[in-house]
Amino acid sequence: AAAMKAEQDRLDEEKRMKEVRETIERERQKLEADRKRLEEEKRRAEEALLEKRKEVANSEEKRRREAEERARVEQQKKEEEKIRLKKLKELAKEQARYELQMRGRSEEEKRKGEQSRLEQLKELAREQARYETESRTGRSTVGTTTSTQDV
Repeated sequence: AAAMKAEQDRLDEEKRMKEVRETIERERQKLEADRKRLEEEKRRAEEALLEKRKEVANSEEKRRREAEERARVEQQKKEEEKIRLKKLKELAKEQARYELQMRGRSEEEKRKGEQSRLEQLKELAREQARYETESRTGRSTVGTTTSTQDV
């Protein structure tokens, strides 16, 4: 009876040990699954962070390019304005020369000179209109038009 009791105790102990090993194996598998899940979450978080850093870098690059473009356009406008002001200055000088030339001339000569001068002014007005249109549209052809400035 004692031997049977010892045998039964041994079998019970083996059964408990088997249950403990199975429990340990299930817990190990759960831990392994959790470890893999956490590694995957970490990988996704790192990818998202990298993507966000790229977006920030691209955004900064875009802002830098836009600022450069604004500066370039502003510089171009300044240069175009200088050209326009230079043309206006030349026009004022030419008008003064014209008025000096017309002093003491006959009415017929003054009339012909005035018609010629009006044609020149019309051409300059067309050129100014083109300049203003180009300024609004952002295109630039300043300096490509020709005008007659000789009287």
